Amino acid sequence: MKQLALPTSSTSDERKMGCMLISPVARRRLPLILAAGFLAVMAGCLEEPEIRRYQEAREETKREPWRLLGAIIPRDEQVWFFRLEGAPDQVALQKKAFDQFMQTVRFTGKGKEKEAIAWQVPSGWEQDKGKSQFRHATMRMGPEDHRLEMTVIQLPRQGAADSVLKNICRWRDQLGLEPIPDSKLGENIKNIKVDDVPVTLVDITGYQPAKKMPRVAEVEPRDPHAARNAPLTFKTPPGWKERPNDQFSLFRFAAGPEGQAIVTISALGPKAGSLLTNVNRWRDQIGMEATTPEQLGQDVKSIVIGDKEAPYVDLVGQRKRILGVVVSRPDAAWFFKMIGPVDVVGKEESAFKSFVRSVKFTGEGN
Repeated sequence: MKQLALPTSSTSDERKMGCMLISPVARRRLPLILAAGFLAVMAGCLEEPEIRRYQEAREETKREPWRLLGAIIPRDEQVWFFRLEGAPDQVALQKKAFDQFMQTVRFTGKGKEKEAIAWQVPSGWEQDKGKSQFRHATMRMGPEDHRLEMTVIQLPRQGAADSVLKNICRWRDQLGLEPIPDSKLGENIKNIKVDDVPVTLVDITGYQPAKKMPRVAEVEPRDPHAARNAPLTFKTPPGWKERPNDQFSLFRFAAGPEGQAIVTISALGPKAGSLLTNVNRWRDQIGMEATTPEQLGQDVKSIVIGDKEAPYVDLVGQRKRILGVVVSRPDAAWFFKMIGPVDVVGKEESAFKSFVRSVKFTGEGN
């Protein structure tokens, strides 16, 4: 985040130069000017105190309206997320079908059973299988020139995955809106029951999210999964095994005995959040209390990638440990993260550092 430059005090030479530039007439009138200024200040002191917040001006960009219909269903060891989004007028045409669809959702098994959930696909909707281990299904609907997509995702019920407030604030952030307190959740949610199961319905109207980063990366040495014309390259340490990526990562590896430590590479757009926000998100994942800006230095060191320094985070919880590196680039913020049992991550720390140091970004802004 850019820091606003504070005005510096002028030197005695500068003050002398300022006096030299005042005309003789203005110099004679200076006492009157100062007196008038003093009275203006005194008048201002009598007014109601005002708290002012200054924010760096952002570059104005055209933002298209966007609407998101969703549902959050905590269930056993999983949390199910349904998300349909698009232009408001097109989403409005599918609102009735979406509501009817949610009424048909049924849980037919427990935990991670393959057929643990079922529903009836509305007429005119098409369903595909999910693209990753977390995406259970994808549905498409609407005219060909305005095709909408709804995803069904299941995540482990751990950390804050089942927190309605945190998920609503995350979705609002993606749609360019400010977070809201718990007292205002009613603006975006409606709680219902479907087949005696609590369901939180979501309806948020904001702005179209930035386009996702395409999965373009290359692994050194070359392997069957490498993509050409990549924005970065890296070397995979011996013993690390590549795993299917999920909706949050571009690349995913298993490290250590039985792959107990997971390493991910992900890229987020301009709304990736501050370093403090991301450090606290990681701390929450391993059961640590949030830190403060003043204490942040205790968690953050630095590591050199290419010829630039990047923040290096080492967080040790009671059972798990996280190593993380955040690289700010013109196109996105890149996250390199390892999470796993404390002892396993400790043994893999040297390999993780070598892995991060091997990263090279290509193209503009390198």
